[in-house]
Amino acid sequence: MSCWEKAVKLRPDAAPMIWGNGGKALSKRGEALWEAENYEGAVRCFQGAVKLQPDNAKYWNGLAMSQRRSGDAEAALSSYETALKLQPDAAYIWDNRGYALFSLGRYEEAIASYQKALELDSNYANAYYNIACLYGLQGDVDLAVENLQRAIELDSKYREIAKSDSDFDRIRGDSRFQALLEEL
Repeated sequence: MSCWEKAVKLRPDAAPMIWGNGGKALSKRGEALWEAENYEGAVRCFQGAVKLQPDNAKYWNGLAMSQRRSGDAEAALSSYETALKLQPDAAYIWDNRGYALFSLGRYEEAIASYQKALELDSNYANAYYNIACLYGLQGDVDLAVENLQRAIELDSKYREIAKSDSDFDRIRGDSRFQALLEEL
């Protein structure tokens, strides 16, 4: 944090970008190391960025993602709402908002958020995958397989991810699910 603070003092004209890049860097480090303090640092950086550029939807999205990853999904929802007011046609923000709702166990609202992402971008594979996960958790094999199949059609990496994703544990033994994971 002290490095970014020094950089902001040296280049106040570039402060939003410095804070935003600091948030991205700490968030990426948090993903790699699964360290909560990196996400908390990312939250502080993104807070600095949105304070200076409150009309930047990407900074609000970064703040929200960092808030959720640091364990504050409620704060993340508020930040996602701000991001969506600024950029309501951003499928990736709707998808990320869905994940915050998913984290809170608000599955129906999460599905609606993912579906909004798909209305905006019908080829958004991650939204299909996240919907499949929710239906997998609920034990709805038909809808889980349908959405997972679409995600895999759009991006084959989801086949490998699904093989070990605990969200599918309730349906893992179903022959339709197994066939989808084995398809070539």
